[in-house]
Amino acid sequence: MLCRRRGYAHYYKRGFNLSISDFTEAIRLDSKNPEAFRSRGVMYYRKNDYERAIFDFTEALWLDPNDTQSLEFRNRAYADRAARR
Repeated sequence: MLCRRRGYAHYYKRGFNLSISDFTEAIRLDSKNPEAFRSRGVMYYRKNDYERAIFDFTEALWLDPNDTQSLEFRNRAYADRAARR
């Protein structure tokens, strides 16, 4: 929980790399937490790292198939990745 809170704090300061580290630690501590995968995916998305974002959103959806936020972000990441090609 602390790792996720710290990750959000870094996010609001635009510290995406620090947020990614915190969410990675949250995943290490609880690999069945879809929110941690979704949150790290958002950080990758904000950095335009669409491949990693898609991976994390997909993991979140495996853990919680009803996670509409992960589905929406994953769709955005697919679209943005396609637009860059």
